[in-house]
Amino acid sequence: MDTQMSKTLSALFIVMLSVMLQGCQSFTAQNTQKTNNLTTEAPAIAPKKDASIIIFNNSNQFLFGKKGTGKLNLIINNNEKYQLEIGQYIKIEAPHGPLKIQLKHTDLFDFDSLHQVNITKNAMYIEVFATMTSNGLTVTNKPDNFNSQYQITSN
Repeated sequence: MDTQMSKTLSALFIVMLSVMLQGCQSFTAQNTQKTNNLTTEAPAIAPKKDASIIIFNNSNQFLFGKKGTGKLNLIINNNEKYQLEIGQYIKIEAPHGPLKIQLKHTDLFDFDSLHQVNITKNAMYIEVFATMTSNGLTVTNKPDNFNSQYQITSN
């Protein structure tokens, strides 16, 4: 009986080992198949289109127009430089996200201000203006009289 039991245990051991190895083999094959279906390339994402920004000088003509002190110098993102007379505008393209606008004008003193605008739309209007003690900036809608009141600058 001892021999019979030994043969039975050996057969049982071989069957169990075979089942375990077969299970490992199918597990590896399944993982390989899943791995083969994966791609290493990133999915194509369409780049966001740059926003169209109109910046216009709406300084008070009565306070600043006669002396020419309503003329604003703009520095955009520490790089691009523009000069806007009262009633002029510029059109720029800018990526979505933060946009730094530095405004300067000279009256009795030099006035310098730094503003940050978050570009979130594909088209935006930004009103800039001189004040008695500084400069101002407002993100706004297109003014009703924009086409008749403002002209694009040549610089």
